[in-house]
Amino acid sequence: MSQFPCYCGHVISDITDHLPYKAFYVASEERLATLDGMRAYERTMYECAECGRIWMQVTEDTNDWVSYQPESGRRGTLSKRGATPEK
Repeated sequence: MSQFPCYCGHVISDITDHLPYKAFYVASEERLATLDGMRAYERTMYECAECGRIWMQVTEDTNDWVSYQPESGRRGTLSKRGATPEK
């Protein structure tokens, strides 16, 4: 995935490393498998810089995504510093 449009019209790009709006997640049940020495299934998530919608990869190594829209105006929840104050 190099880029895709969010429902708000903003284009989310993934063309470099260390993006503040990109993160990886492992389901809790997978995390426990990792502790037992098994491989965890890491999936990707993105945050739209315009509307704050979180896009989560449904299955590892697929182009299948589900999104969640925040109820607040806070943005940057995936960045190293965390979310910005409410607007």
